Amino acid sequence: MAFLAGQTLTAKMLNDAFGERKEHLPLDSGTVNSVGYTTTRTGATVNPVGVAFVAPSSGKVTVHWHVSMRNTDTTVNGFCLAAPQIRQGATIDSGTLVHTVNDGVATQRPSQATASKDEHFAGSHPFTLTAGADYNVVLAFRVGAGTGTFSRASVWVTPDS
Repeated sequence: MAFLAGQTLTAKMLNDAFGERKEHLPLDSGTVNSVGYTTTRTGATVNPVGVAFVAPSSGKVTVHWHVSMRNTDTTVNGFCLAAPQIRQGATIDSGTLVHTVNDGVATQRPSQATASKDEHFAGSHPFTLTAGADYNVVLAFRVGAGTGTFSRASVWVTPDS
């Protein structure tokens, strides 16, 4: 949508043009011992960590996330990964998979030679979707070995022009 010089803009006009930030910020903690990605953290009060949104008119969004991670395994495989996955539809963690989770997009906490402590990581990644369609994004988690603790995980989506 193009705006004209001197045109009065309303919040609705800006939201229609650029969308609005959608976020999910649970601050609980849970564990994962899966080497394949999962959206469920054992012991967490909130599963999955996700948010539904409508793609803006540009179809472009950036997904942002952050999470604290640690792992009980002190070998080279004792790493933790967290990454977003996007599905079509407004129901969290349901619908047709549009962008699958992958290690190339994930934030990684490398393995440690001694017992690990929480370290905080953040990531963001741009995606192009179908304008006006309903989507949902959730965080998925995995470890290389051992048990990973994922806490203070959050995800939010901002529209791009």
